[in-house]
Amino acid sequence: LRLKIKTKDGYFSTFQRNSRRNFMSSNDELGVQNCSKSSALSIFRSSERQQVIDFLINSRVRDSGAELGERTGGLGRDIISRVPLHMHARLEMLFNSWVLYYKRENFMLGRDFKSMMVGHKQKRGDSSIPIFSSSNIEREHYRSNGLKRGGGATIFHRYIIASFYQPLDSIEQYYGETIVFYFAWLQHCSLHLLFLSFLGIIVFLCQVGTGRLDHAIRPYFASIVMIWSFIVMINWRKRQNYLAHRWGTLNYKEEERTRPQFHGVYKKCEITKEWIREYPSWKRLLKYSLSLPITLVCSAIILLVILIAYSNRDIILARYFNDNNDGTDIFLLDWSIEIIGSKRPLSAVSLSKEHIQDPKFWFINAGFPVLLGLVLPISNYIFMKVSVILNDFENYRTDSHYRNALIIKIFTFRFVSSFASLYYYAFVSVGTEKESVENGILRVATSMFIYLTVSHWWGIILDVYFPLMCYRWRLYQEKRKLRYELRKLETMELEMLNQSAGPQTREKLKLLINKRILLDHAQNSTWVEVMLPTYDPFFDYVTAIVQFAYVVCFSSVFPLTPFIVLVNNLLSMRLNGFKICRGRRRPLSKKSGGIGVWENVLHLVTIVAILTNCSLMALTSFQFHRVLEAAGELGILVVIIGWEHLMLLVKYTLESCSSKYPKSVLDSGRMC
Repeated sequence: LRLKIKTKDGYFSTFQRNSRRNFMSSNDELGVQNCSKSSALSIFRSSERQQVIDFLINSRVRDSGAELGERTGGLGRDIISRVPLHMHARLEMLFNSWVLYYKRENFMLGRDFKSMMVGHKQKRGDSSIPIFSSSNIEREHYRSNGLKRGGGATIFHRYIIASFYQPLDSIEQYYGETIVFYFAWLQHCSLHLLFLSFLGIIVFLCQVGTGRLDHAIRPYFASIVMIWSFIVMINWRKRQNYLAHRWGTLNYKEEERTRPQFHGVYKKCEITKEWIREYPSWKRLLKYSLSLPITLVCSAIILLVILIAYSNRDIILARYFNDNNDGTDIFLLDWSIEIIGSKRPLSAVSLSKEHIQDPKFWFINAGFPVLLGLVLPISNYIFMKVSVILNDFENYRTDSHYRNALIIKIFTFRFVSSFASLYYYAFVSVGTEKESVENGILRVATSMFIYLTVSHWWGIILDVYFPLMCYRWRLYQEKRKLRYELRKLETMELEMLNQSAGPQTREKLKLLINKRILLDHAQNSTWVEVMLPTYDPFFDYVTAIVQFAYVVCFSSVFPLTPFIVLVNNLLSMRLNGFKICRGRRRPLSKKSGGIGVWENVLHLVTIVAILTNCSLMALTSFQFHRVLEAAGELGILVVIIGWEHLMLLVKYTLESCSSKYPKSVLDSGRMC
């Protein structure tokens, strides 16, 4: 297992039973009754105990494990699909300080808003002294010292400044590293978005002040955005390694194990002389021939729907402002593919002051993106389920192969649904005419605003609150059914009292006793928790990366993008915390040294952002039209390639000259 535990010296070391006295006891009580508190404390935290149990269940018999899986039948599968229960006292403390971070109680007794731990003092080598006890002790503390409740924190600090910080240490101890690194990324990205949001607001004010969407400052802002993305990734690498070192998972490599869902033919390995499962590669290729067309067809369908909808929006706008309209219904829709890519409707509507002040202009311009913004989260959810079914059908051996295949499927669809209209108006429907460029920028900005607000917030409702409503309805139905069965049982018991003793009566009595036992067991609160849906951070990672892609790819078109994404990230930190604390069952804790493959996806996004920004500025900014007039299309192509290579060189230079580890980790001398 090679489980690393914090020693009394403050370092992490691989746990060994014969040296267990050298390790620091955790603050998780085992729940053992009739024993002192000191004896009820464990060396292992709750998340680590889950990892030990997971190792014992899944590891091989020769490694002291149970080797449960599909071979062991239904019992083995039931044990593998176990559900860890919440430690409600710890959960409530975490919920109050994480989700309800603004409460005055969170700023009492010296704890500031930057603290990564809740419920314990922040002293090196000593994390076992509680600072929160009872409210009477707190009141006495403030009364005796003449302090103001809430630690003197102002409303600005409680609601604004504190919103950028989370108790990451406590989240890691309770949920494990795999989940906490997602929230650490949101916090890291939000802190860096402050600078870019400030610049974006300035650029937006310049556009409004001059009345030009194609402002001269756009290319410079695009360069800053690209360099900002490089700095974010470099700083994240350091932050990730710092947190991994803090939690004892630095340079942690996940051991690849066969997934319990993997099925195949058992063959004896000639080297290890063990029975292993194998799946013929030709069968998986046949399955690829089915899953790949389904993915491409679904992506093509949503692409056509989006492009046809936006093309109809442009035609309707052109009809509405056409003085020579021959009486045709302006809202008549055309579902033919020929309307895609037509530039005439864009140049037919000028962005005059009269048009901008017309409410119907904005109603038509924003109406179609709003409708798509409400439909796209539902289509994303449906395709997510389809992708999971296809992934299970392809039968991958390891979790990493399964996860990578799922990323390819989902990102193919999400890229089309989230970015198709943006690239359509940024490149396909935009020419060199000023009117077309301005119209294209306005439509991209409108779509960006709708996707970042209406679509994203509607997705939050579907992801956080809709499953919770379904759970409460299901819980109500179960309780109603349980009350009915209890009343029925009581009636049968009363009838038994009036019957004479006999063999049939004894058999009925046994059945009633068994039914009473089952109904008493069904009233246990454990089942209420088990009925909650499961939580997987995979789809939260997808949403976070899409938001990051909006910032680095299209902030030069809609400069308020960084600010809106900043607000969304701050909301996601608390709402996703609410989701996993109140609306999901407790997930199995898994160790991780970082965000894993998602870091590679983020680097890929920064490279796509370089290509997008360089091409977008060179093809749409009026400052590059001189190059087009002087050197033609070949000259513009040379500018795009040269600028793109320069940005890639800057990215490579910054990454090469920066250390992977922060100074505190290097000074510790323990990076393993």
